Amino acid sequence: TVQENGFLRTNNINADSNCIFVDQRTGEASLVYIPSVTPVYPDEQTFSIALRNTLQKFLLERGFAKNPGIAAVIDDLSDKNLGWHELSYHIKKTLSAGSEKAAGSPFGRVLVLTPLENSQSSETEDDLEITKDEYRIGRKADAVDGVIKGSRLVGRIHCCIRKRGSEYYLVDLNSTNKTRLNNVELKPDQEYRIFEGDIIALANVVYTVRFR
Repeated sequence: TVQENGFLRTNNINADSNCIFVDQRTGEASLVYIPSVTPVYPDEQTFSIALRNTLQKFLLERGFAKNPGIAAVIDDLSDKNLGWHELSYHIKKTLSAGSEKAAGSPFGRVLVLTPLENSQSSETEDDLEITKDEYRIGRKADAVDGVIKGSRLVGRIHCCIRKRGSEYYLVDLNSTNKTRLNNVELKPDQEYRIFEGDIIALANVVYTVRFR
């Protein structure tokens, strides 16, 4: 970690949300380190508070607090008595418990694509409940599992969602008008891991990812 590195300093890491990058394929997060004489924050404690606040705001704004496990994580971020090592342990333990609970059903957690609120999609499309290990989405009713009804811009077999254990991955099937995950265009035939609260756009049809 940066704290254990004699050269890098935590108060030179930018904790703004636009400087935290998540690899859409693996879910791994990276922060921006700024090597400068003048630090971004006056001390390590200020950086720690800023990062906690950024993470809390991100989780709350995307509606993750509806998930009991994530709500517990948000509470832990508020506990200033928890150091980062303790916080990391608490988060892993909480999320691990949630995964074990989900694995108790025959298929585990069920992913549902819900048309984005207040968008055109919410008026024309239905929820898509992903109940197969490979669930295809598109306009051609006899070739897909989830049918898009309200847009000719969506391909006949536009994309698919693959389930592996408790994880889900989005794959663009070489669509003409592209698939986007959180406004990032997907490369065809590559898997991108998806999480609760993610925004998926199939051409001009937009969904939010939810689990239940």
